[in-house]
Amino acid sequence: MTSLPQPLSNLSSKRRDGLVFVIGLLLLFSPVLVTMGFVGGTDYHYEGVEVVTTGDTLTYADESVVPDGTPISDEIACSGTLLQRGCALEPALADGETLPLGIESDNPNDDPAIADQPYEFVQLEDAVYRTSYMTGADNTVKVAINSTSPNIALHAVSVDSEEVSSTVVEAAEEGEATSRTSVDVPETPVHLDDGYYRVYVTQEADEGATSPLSLMIFFGAALGGILLLSLSRKLRVSYNPGR
Repeated sequence: MTSLPQPLSNLSSKRRDGLVFVIGLLLLFSPVLVTMGFVGGTDYHYEGVEVVTTGDTLTYADESVVPDGTPISDEIACSGTLLQRGCALEPALADGETLPLGIESDNPNDDPAIADQPYEFVQLEDAVYRTSYMTGADNTVKVAINSTSPNIALHAVSVDSEEVSSTVVEAAEEGEATSRTSVDVPETPVHLDDGYYRVYVTQEADEGATSPLSLMIFFGAALGGILLLSLSRKLRVSYNPGR
């Protein structure tokens, strides 16, 4: 018969039983410990990149690290690495044309029918433009775009660092951050003291997938239950006065 390792063989029977009890308990409750974030688990990974001005437009300081389809802001159409329908339509408006919206209003800026604008700014190849609404002689509302400063647009769409989680701030300041739980990430730049940074998620825990780690946790919990059950039977046999 294989002898116990030297450290275990020096323990009394009660101490070995106590050690088995602790190990079994930890294995049994390992799923709970993972959920609470004490051990294991899959982290959410976030990264940040600075948004800078180049001439009259906005761009990422390092566009190569930004995932495809990531706009600089959801309020700036045709920006970043995201291409939208507006990119084919707005160049005509940049030439001074207007686009009828098919509705009538005598006060388009406060009309609830158009209050929810699809975006406030649009970036074309040469500049950043701001949308505006006007009413013709027949009260027909038309939309136009007018060039504006990229710095004004960036400041207008950004959120202050105090309005986001510490994880988002860390990703903006350090370039990356991890979190055991998911956090809300604004789809627009975060304003820090030294500039503006776009934060995005690069790795998201897939709770529906069965990973090797989840299988290990499952079998570990099962093993813990078996150890505790075996220990309880041993105790009943060893300490039952009738035996």
